[in-house]
Amino acid sequence: MKKLLLWMLLPAMALSFVACSTSQLSSSWAAKNAPQAKFNKILVLGLLSKKNFIVKTKMEEELVKDLAKYGVNAAAASSAYEPNSFGKMNETEAMEKLHNDGYDGVITVTLVDKDKSQRFVSGGWGPGFYPYYGSFWGYYSFYSPWAWGPGWGYGGGTYTSTNYVFETNLYDVTSNNTLLYSGQSTSFDPSSANNLATDYARTIVKDLIKNGIVKNK
Repeated sequence: MKKLLLWMLLPAMALSFVACSTSQLSSSWAAKNAPQAKFNKILVLGLLSKKNFIVKTKMEEELVKDLAKYGVNAAAASSAYEPNSFGKMNETEAMEKLHNDGYDGVITVTLVDKDKSQRFVSGGWGPGFYPYYGSFWGYYSFYSPWAWGPGWGYGGGTYTSTNYVFETNLYDVTSNNTLLYSGQSTSFDPSSANNLATDYARTIVKDLIKNGIVKNK
């Protein structure tokens, strides 16, 4: 029920930016082998509702741009694929498509809450905690219906949301197909989609550097 209400409220996000945007990392986790991971090309995939396609696009593009500053080759899913392209595939087809297109890593971006609460604490969480976290396809299959499925649109009325909690996961989608990194960040009173995306990307890339996944120049 909480997720249902969340996705009903999400479209209001694009309409209610009111103040200066500030993004802050809430918590993060990295696999022990994450710093050793080398990617040729990463797909940045925002799992946000279709009524927030502009927000999804800007968040993907800003993350791609910030990763490029550190030599990471990444592409925004909104530019590379039609919306919900993978939703029309099964796991085998999706993995084959990613591999054929040269991707060996996927970063997912998901809105998981609209306040300051956290669902895990650094050091006490791992990919085995929630079974669907363990692989890209498990995670995508769990969250994608909330973003793109029928019936989850804006229900009308006036909604006031202050803080938005985003979860960012990095998956190795080669034969290993494993979760390497997961971080939660909170955006406080974002003033615009541009400011939200800029602050979000800066926060996540900084943490990827801290965890040794992205190399600082």
